[in-house]
Amino acid sequence: MGWRDFVTDLLAGRAAPSPVTPEVEMAGHSITLASRTIEYRLTRSARRTIGLQIDPRGLNVRVPQRAALRDIEQALKSKSAWILRKLAELEKLGTQEAPSAEQPAAKSPAEIRVLKRQARSLFAERLAHFERQHACAPVRWSLTSARTRWGSCSPGGHVRLNWRLIHCPIPVIDYVIAHELAHLEELNHGPRFWARVEVLYPDWRRERKALRAYPLDDR
Repeated sequence: MGWRDFVTDLLAGRAAPSPVTPEVEMAGHSITLASRTIEYRLTRSARRTIGLQIDPRGLNVRVPQRAALRDIEQALKSKSAWILRKLAELEKLGTQEAPSAEQPAAKSPAEIRVLKRQARSLFAERLAHFERQHACAPVRWSLTSARTRWGSCSPGGHVRLNWRLIHCPIPVIDYVIAHELAHLEELNHGPRFWARVEVLYPDWRRERKALRAYPLDDR
């Protein structure tokens, strides 16, 4: 189990399985999307949701152990635009190393409500971390469902964080939070703003780049 999967399981309130159920990867699967036959690897594991991952080897579909093929194919069709675009980007890169990006399948309203609760709890903890480390805190904060921004900060000190950040690793979440907290002092993106981000989160450059693997408009 990768560390990101462990964090996701922890936030969902699930104990680590014991004994650990091994992941089983199976090649040789294919599906037709927009008149194009896409081959993919199918990985069954102890996870509870269907996730789609693009890496240098192509499409990997990560599913629960007992997921039915019809449900897997429905998830693939629901994200066909994302799959085709990411594969096209991978092909354009050729033999260069391509960043891995995981895209959750379409979620029900009930699943989204659970994710929002998880996001609210995690973001509160990360904001408290910055307050302890840097004595920096917004006047208030809330979740947002914006399709164009991961976060925002108003002139009055109200920070909004996109609930979809719950799909990202904690270092990426911390970068977004540091970015918005820096706006408490500098509402622009000038040199003083980035200097403040540097103080709050020295690894911001790396995580800013990593954030690009999580397309906001597809979630």
